[in-house]
Amino acid sequence: MPGVASVSRADGIRATYDRIADEYVQRIFHELDGKPFDRELLDRFAAQTRRTGVIVDLGCGPGHVTRYLHERGARVIGVDLSEGMVRRARELSPRIEFHVGDMRALPFEAGTVAGMVSFYSIIHFELDALTHGVRRVASRARAGRAGARCLPRG
Repeated sequence: MPGVASVSRADGIRATYDRIADEYVQRIFHELDGKPFDRELLDRFAAQTRRTGVIVDLGCGPGHVTRYLHERGARVIGVDLSEGMVRRARELSPRIEFHVGDMRALPFEAGTVAGMVSFYSIIHFELDALTHGVRRVASRARAGRAGARCLPRG
């Protein structure tokens, strides 16, 4: 598929995030405290989806956005390519479900999720792969629901 990060590139991304997971947590886990605009967007998204089904946080990293949504009553699952990030997410938020996975090959059937969110992880896509990825994500969201949200790009 043109524009999608190659397997070797994905392996490099995974290895990098596995290696820096602990430092990433120290620098990023509490970042939403100083980002009122991001919190407002997430608050609205949680309110739109909290009674309609599960939200998937794609490229969840240490799970700080996943946790924020969970704390606002959303049913949310975090998915990240990096085992190191998922390990830290599970340690920091043990009551939330996290999985190692690739956002380009999600295991969800069409119509099984209320919406998806992705902060800072779509930077690893080229534009045509991003377009394909967003369409694929949107097809997984329930018809007539809040749908896919990708915020912010970088």
